[in-house]
Amino acid sequence: MKKLAIFIFSLLLFSPAYALPSWFKEGVYVKYALLMPEDRGSRDFQIFTLHPALLSSDVYKKLLQVNERWKDAPEVSKVREDKPIGLFVYGDVFLVFRVVNVTGESALINVTLELYNISVNFWRPLDALNISTLLTLNLTDLTYWDKNGSVIGTPSFFIDPQNPPKKGDLIVKTSLLKNYGVHIDGDLIVKNVSYTVHINRTLLTYVRNFTPPYITVVSNKEPLIWAVGNGSLSSSSSFEAIYDFDSGLMIGLMPSSQPSEFLALGIIESSFLDYTATKNLHKLHKSGEDSVKWWLQGFNLYETNIEFWEPKKVEAPESSMKYFFIVGLFLLIIILVKRLMGERK
Repeated sequence: MKKLAIFIFSLLLFSPAYALPSWFKEGVYVKYALLMPEDRGSRDFQIFTLHPALLSSDVYKKLLQVNERWKDAPEVSKVREDKPIGLFVYGDVFLVFRVVNVTGESALINVTLELYNISVNFWRPLDALNISTLLTLNLTDLTYWDKNGSVIGTPSFFIDPQNPPKKGDLIVKTSLLKNYGVHIDGDLIVKNVSYTVHINRTLLTYVRNFTPPYITVVSNKEPLIWAVGNGSLSSSSSFEAIYDFDSGLMIGLMPSSQPSEFLALGIIESSFLDYTATKNLHKLHKSGEDSVKWWLQGFNLYETNIEFWEPKKVEAPESSMKYFFIVGLFLLIIILVKRLMGERK
């Protein structure tokens, strides 16, 4: 709690200015995972909904090839450019961020979503699919820009811990979906920033354990509707992530959040859960350790080349001054008691 108090005090003293974490440099990568256990249940799978117009040409071509490979599949499952594409994923899923280049006021971030054991539109099998994009990150305001110079949103995999997002700040420019036939009222913006979520718990990940406090960023929820044939499908879009207090790195992305990188990859809606982490969480419940330890159930930190700073616990040396202080305090209490008793007489 001491570092939280120092942090809040510094916010009151100094005006905010964006600064990059010390680990942010070329060559850094961060990998998050949704791991599927070997004893996967029949209802255990992830869903990622893609908009054909937002996909890269190579990804769309690979999905079109599924049509040719499985011609006997129902017509309704065919990949078409005029309707969303549903990816039902029964294997592991990885979300990877790589800092490719850093120059002056911008950086290039490669974002890749790796999917394994997929069923396209529920009927057409596909062993694996990588959806990747290269984003330009403006380092002066920490926003992504697309090829046309439009703002997409802010990076999800890290924040500036010295100047965390504020209420009303942009997270994802979801209003861009209006240009692609999707009805949505507005953008995802910061609704709340909390430092008390899981305040008494150690968060467990596949890389290391994290200790409180944490920075939790939560957005508003925006309903979205898109036309499919003579009907329509509806869902909602929101964002919630938990960050390491010291490094600003995202520890986990909560289900089923829509980060700005998903929009850039062509994903307009998703439903995901880390089933392995969920099993680990159930074990903590059974053992009674869930009061001090916790697993997040969304994308969990899985692998990185970031070297975390491990604070060393230093015990204060024993000192005779400590005992002089205690004795002096005791004598002061005696004097005050005698003085009060004298005044009563």
